[in-house]
Amino acid sequence: PGARISGRIGLSDGAFDSRSGTLAGQQLAARGTFHLDTTAPDARMDFDGALSGGQLLLGSLYAQLPKHSATLQFSASAGARGISIAALHYDDGDALDVDGKLDSDAQQDLTAFDFTRLDARLPDAYTRYGSAWLATLGWKDLATAGRLSGSIGMAHGRPAHFALHARDVAVGDGAGRIALSGLNGALDWNAQSARPATTLGWNSLALFGLPFGAAQLHFSNDAAGALALTAPAQIPLLGGAFSLQQLTWRPAADRQDRLNASFAVSDIDVAALCKRFGWPAFGGTLGGAVPALRYNGDDILLDGGLSVHV
Repeated sequence: PGARISGRIGLSDGAFDSRSGTLAGQQLAARGTFHLDTTAPDARMDFDGALSGGQLLLGSLYAQLPKHSATLQFSASAGARGISIAALHYDDGDALDVDGKLDSDAQQDLTAFDFTRLDARLPDAYTRYGSAWLATLGWKDLATAGRLSGSIGMAHGRPAHFALHARDVAVGDGAGRIALSGLNGALDWNAQSARPATTLGWNSLALFGLPFGAAQLHFSNDAAGALALTAPAQIPLLGGAFSLQQLTWRPAADRQDRLNASFAVSDIDVAALCKRFGWPAFGGTLGGAVPALRYNGDDILLDGGLSVHV
């Protein structure tokens, strides 16, 4: 039993929803050619056309599609194990261009993807595809600019690789937690193989009211999946310096092993610090060090203690 059907499709105000509610769409418009084959245990569908308007939910990703036509091409199969898209191309013209593949399990949860080409142009890419997801992480109403490109993948629910290039990226948070400008450079990481060294730098960075100056960070990725700073970085801060002496990030590790760091501050202008945070005015300089910091679940642990010099 089964059938093979080919033809052209025109859809307006379309909607769908998975049993778990993690894959859904509404007010969708689509046009293009398709081929559907249900003669094998896993049904297969190929589509070549365009989408316009509406909203899509793919796991934790919510997308507000553009009103103009966005190119969509894919080859997908569906069976008892879930849905697999072996070839995907999506280009909305002025915000996001993606090539890759993705898989979901029988409960329609997104478990793996491999986007071999990713080109995001801000702020439109953030507004249409990233704002809802970042809001769930506590980052909402961001002001963004610039361009991010590269590749990214996830396997078995964990990060597998990424190679991201930033060009004149800027990010601002209305709550004052971050104000970043002039981010340029790259990060290249793989969970199972070493990658070439990369450099990432910025013109200015403010974190929770602390104004850091321009800096460049140099990274290397080893075969064990650790992205590490290759040399200490001296970053200007309130007339003194913030010295990031060691930083190791393991994106695919368990939560207690993902981040290790050590840093020191020296010659910080206390008067400027007090003014910035609205504290009573004091003079002098401040220094200190954290010889070992690690992130354990939701806790930040200072394994080596904390030293302060005033």
